Amino acid sequence: MRRILVVPTLMLAVLTPFGVPTPALAGGGGDAEGHCSRNAEWRLRTDTHDGRIEVEGRVDSDRNGQRWYWRILHNGDVSFRGSKVTDNGGEIRVERSVVNVSGPDRIGWRATNRRSGETCSGNVSV
Repeated sequence: MRRILVVPTLMLAVLTPFGVPTPALAGGGGDAEGHCSRNAEWRLRTDTHDGRIEVEGRVDSDRNGQRWYWRILHNGDVSFRGSKVTDNGGEIRVERSVVNVSGPDRIGWRATNRRSGETCSGNVSV
């Protein structure tokens, strides 16, 4: 039994730095992060509160003034979309909240810099 638990943990520790999203924790929410298609990095955080799922998506490109077009998906459907320009630190952050339906929820995050063609995407199950 111990061997079964060690192998997935070791695989997760090895794969996570290479952009493979970390799995969400059952129940209260989850986090995932990774590398975008070029140099930027993304992060998706979720937390449950009062029958809703709080969602935070981020992109860090280290370049200010870039316009990113973003979407938050809930169980495959687009719940929110918009665009945002990176701040002086080269980051965008989007916070929204969706209804926590019965059963597992899949929250997705996608951001695209149309000028450079760079894309970022990931998801968590809550």
